[in-house]
Amino acid sequence: MINFKNKKMNKIKYFDIKKLGFKEEHCNDAVFFNEFGYQYTVFTLNLSNRIMIDWDQPTQKAEALICDKDGSVLNRLKIKNLEHLKEVISIFTINKKS
Repeated sequence: MINFKNKKMNKIKYFDIKKLGFKEEHCNDAVFFNEFGYQYTVFTLNLSNRIMIDWDQPTQKAEALICDKDGSVLNRLKIKNLEHLKEVISIFTINKKS
């Protein structure tokens, strides 16, 4: 297993997010559009009913969210880079199949 504790967060490219199966949801946000020039889009990969990974388009960084049954966020895991993202997905995919 790779130690990601001391590594800084690196950008993860849109191409890689799409290839990993993240879903896009476009939002109408006039304030965001006026600042950045494009519509805000939410990119999410659901790993279970309580665990998801969100990718932020402006920063190109991701984090895993662990939620309670009502959808409130209990904990966050910052994804360090593409390799770390794939490892997190793999862990939950293996556990899901078991």
